[in-house]
Amino acid sequence: MKHRDQLYTLGVWTVKAGQESTFVAEWDAFAKWTAKSHPAAGDAYLLKDAEHPQQFISFGPWDSPEAVKAWRERPEFKVFVRREQSADRRSFGSSEPHFKSDCRETITLRGTLFCL
Repeated sequence: MKHRDQLYTLGVWTVKAGQESTFVAEWDAFAKWTAKSHPAAGDAYLLKDAEHPQQFISFGPWDSPEAVKAWRERPEFKVFVRREQSADRRSFGSSEPHFKSDCRETITLRGTLFCL
């Protein structure tokens, strides 16, 4: 990994059966809005668990904690998260505000991302 002190946001999502494609499309639109609206955001990634297709992990790098805070304060962010947490559509796992990577590299094994 090139930047050992890189700041990331992380989301763990569990999607209700039959809603996977809708979730991916909505997440993709949200990621595109983020990239366009927030130059401090790096490329965002969405991983789908191969054995549990209703489980996803999203993550992406950021330039600073202040940029993450500003992003999370935007109405668009709040609308997206509120919609994805909606009980009749999806269940939301957890979200860590950010972490610094201590990984030498990452691998995906049976749909799970591991830090080495």
